[in-house]
Amino acid sequence: MITIINAAELRGPNKHRFLITRILDLKPYEGFVLQNDHDPKPLLKSLDRKYPFEFRYTYQSGGPELWRVEIQRVTGIEDFSLDEIIDKNPSQAFELTFLGKEINYSLPLAELEVNRDLVRSLTENTIVARYPLNYTNWSWSFWESFVINNHHQYERSLCGELIPIVSKVVKIHGSEIPELGDIQLVFEQLKEDLESHCMIQENIHSKSSLEAEEELGSLNNEITSLLNRLHELTHGFKAPAESCPLTFGLYESLKVLCQDLQYHLFVEKRLMPHSRH
Repeated sequence: MITIINAAELRGPNKHRFLITRILDLKPYEGFVLQNDHDPKPLLKSLDRKYPFEFRYTYQSGGPELWRVEIQRVTGIEDFSLDEIIDKNPSQAFELTFLGKEINYSLPLAELEVNRDLVRSLTENTIVARYPLNYTNWSWSFWESFVINNHHQYERSLCGELIPIVSKVVKIHGSEIPELGDIQLVFEQLKEDLESHCMIQENIHSKSSLEAEEELGSLNNEITSLLNRLHELTHGFKAPAESCPLTFGLYESLKVLCQDLQYHLFVEKRLMPHSRH
């Protein structure tokens, strides 16, 4: 039977030290359930910073009055699935989707034929995500509210800023960098599909939930294909070595947009009520 430690019953200045010591004393694949009257996320995040990929955390209940989290020591990043790795490193969701076309993202990394050194290097070079990270307890309705009231505005703004930059770079350097013409076409189609995506979500209650989700799912597949094409055309968003600052800026901005969209699709797929993933 798994041990339960009720942090709310611990008293005194050494409470935090006791919990850390108890966690660090775990042997591989040992664990216990931490119970508390508030979310222990700050403690778990501090552990992840100091001991990355040494512990797995599974929320059994997420408030508002009681939190229960199973904490288990593992042997390293190989014990985590790519889904879990992306959850911990959302800013790298875009790069991690290019590890292979037929990868099962729910299997442990140890069971996959992927470049593990590449995965490790990506997890060591993260940027600040534009999403609250603990989305696992979100409802579909909360996600809808979040993207409609917040994130769609960000995505539309970024696309709007990129339109004149893409046009200018193509006009100036199109003859030197032939793929720029295709990059412009793919970007324009991506912007169009993204607007359709936003409109479906913003009018989702005018249709049955299943019908709207099917439309979103189909459109998201098209968007994913366009993201893949941009990744291919830009050689992983690496501008040619002799490019001007504007071209370097364009490639970096496209990378930021695509990272953001990839994570948007990643989260949405997992929260969609009728999703099969």
